[in-house]
Amino acid sequence: MTPNSLLENKKISNNDKMILINLLNFAFKGDVCFPSLTTLVTRTGLTKPSIISGIKKLEKLNFIQVDREIGGNNVYVINMSIFNEM
Repeated sequence: MTPNSLLENKKISNNDKMILINLLNFAFKGDVCFPSLTTLVTRTGLTKPSIISGIKKLEKLNFIQVDREIGGNNVYVINMSIFNEM
């Protein structure tokens, strides 16, 4: 993955890119991270509904897999292989 390949991707919006960049930042030692929605709202400046919508879109497009935890933070698994296809 290169920064340009992500930034030039037309399949996802700029908001979705901001969410994905933050997830990548949290997963700096692998492909798994678990930031809270509140943390993503704070770091991106987006609204909670925008974050939720963006996560659903990234999941639908196979950029990430979400393991939803009841009563805890979701666990996000980033599909690193998709970046090789860009």
